[in-house]
Amino acid sequence: MRIRHVSIRNFRGIRELDWAIPDAKIVCLIGRGDSAKSTILEALRRVFHPHLSDLCLFLGL
Repeated sequence: MRIRHVSIRNFRGIRELDWAIPDAKIVCLIGRGDSAKSTILEALRRVFHPHLSDLCLFLGL
């Protein structure tokens, strides 16, 4: 399975993001600190593993 497009709206510091992901074997998120790299990964994690969100809140992560 490959993710071809990411669309994020109103999640943490991201108001709106529409990203067509390049057709490559490896995709890197590169940017300065506070540029939402971790937020994009967290949004993807919540899509694929929504049950972990409750656990992280419980553990304070």
